[in-house]
Amino acid sequence: PGSGGLAIAAAGAVEYEGVATNEMHCSWLDSTPDLVVKCLRVRIPIIVSVSAPSATAFDLCEAAGATLVGFVRGDRRTVYCGADRLV
Repeated sequence: PGSGGLAIAAAGAVEYEGVATNEMHCSWLDSTPDLVVKCLRVRIPIIVSVSAPSATAFDLCEAAGATLVGFVRGDRRTVYCGADRLV
């Protein structure tokens, strides 16, 4: 399966084992809207990307109360929404 299918399979397996998905995050090279929707569907609250998120990805995360982080490289990152969730 593609990365979106793997995210859903992993989240399902984690929930089956009793670990809450709100303790997970999804990381990709890009945060395309379809991958963001798949993470939000299984209640994964933090989405991380090495590139800039699309405007749609931002809108989806903001509406869902999720955290969206882009341009992650080493100790540098840009938090687009949900910064209160990060330590």
